[in-house]
Amino acid sequence: MNYLKEPPRLTPSQENYLEEACRLADAGPIRIGILAQRLKLSLPSVSRGISVLAKKGFVTHKTYGIVELTPKGKEIGNGIISRHSCLNKLFIEVLGMTPEEAEKPIHHLEHGLTQDLLVRLETLISLTLSSEAWCRRLHYRIKCRLEHSDASGARNSLWPEINDEPWEVSNG
Repeated sequence: MNYLKEPPRLTPSQENYLEEACRLADAGPIRIGILAQRLKLSLPSVSRGISVLAKKGFVTHKTYGIVELTPKGKEIGNGIISRHSCLNKLFIEVLGMTPEEAEKPIHHLEHGLTQDLLVRLETLISLTLSSEAWCRRLHYRIKCRLEHSDASGARNSLWPEINDEPWEVSNG
């Protein structure tokens, strides 16, 4: 995939349909009912969404039939999955969030992530994870700042000046 080429503009809902259809396609035929269950949406809503994607050339679908991704739909769906995976790695492995904490922000951010930003984030993640010591320092700093922030995330008067010590910080 050409990382610098921007994909066609889709709504977040359309991206969600393509992303999930792409995930389901690996396991076999895609049925609207299963897609609706996975997306936790009504069957009529998903049917309408799939009809729009079919008109745009991302999927083929006959009434009451199986949904199939076109090559264009598969490429875009895989790109959406890549953005989701990148953010998942950033939030969980780099920033130390739990999957539950990361789920909602990932879902919101993945739809606005450009290919240029994706390349930059993947590079940042790769470099960050290549240094275990740097990751420990980052997690330590985040932990200290979270302990000294109020509920809004603003730092309170006890915000410490944090140096990189202790170098040997445990993950817990």
